[in-house]
Amino acid sequence: WAASGARHGLRVIVHVGCDALLDAERLARHAASVGVDGVSAMAPRFVKCENADALAAYCAAVARAAPATPFFYYHFPLATGVATKPSQLVRAALARIPTFAGMKYSDADMWEYGECCDADAAGRLAFLPGFEAQTLAHLPYHPQDAYGAISLSFSVLAPLHRDVADAFYGQRGAEAHALQATSRGFFRAVTPFGWTQAVKLALVD
Repeated sequence: WAASGARHGLRVIVHVGCDALLDAERLARHAASVGVDGVSAMAPRFVKCENADALAAYCAAVARAAPATPFFYYHFPLATGVATKPSQLVRAALARIPTFAGMKYSDADMWEYGECCDADAAGRLAFLPGFEAQTLAHLPYHPQDAYGAISLSFSVLAPLHRDVADAFYGQRGAEAHALQATSRGFFRAVTPFGWTQAVKLALVD
């Protein structure tokens, strides 16, 4: 992926998080050695971090294994069961992780998304939403040239969500809402079968 990304002008961020910190550190070192653009980690799921400081300590250890590579936290409480507020993690990470570059935010809590943006007073972090069925809710927090997202369905529906953003920033509200409704319709259709499985089948077909 690192080599292919470089050939095609794509930035590659590798998820290295593991329940075992030693494994996460090893994967981070390897990812950095092949020249990826960033490393990322979810919170451990088995022995959970009890608060934001403990989670920041885990993230800091992973980040230290790739000291010249930007580090992104992957906030996905539905998958990890970790209830730590991501805005608290942002504040703790800014204080102890020099390479902290932002977060993939896979959560429906828009209040907390705003808190994350507020915690980044200098505006230097990238907050990358991961729930594309809520694209419209995230857009007001970002100028058009600073908006980005990382989402499963982009493998097949990236143009649709690009059009949602273009309509919003172009002040075409009704069009943006209609396009977002199409996105929600996709997820209503595939949810009974599993999002990952549905997208994989669409790519095969």
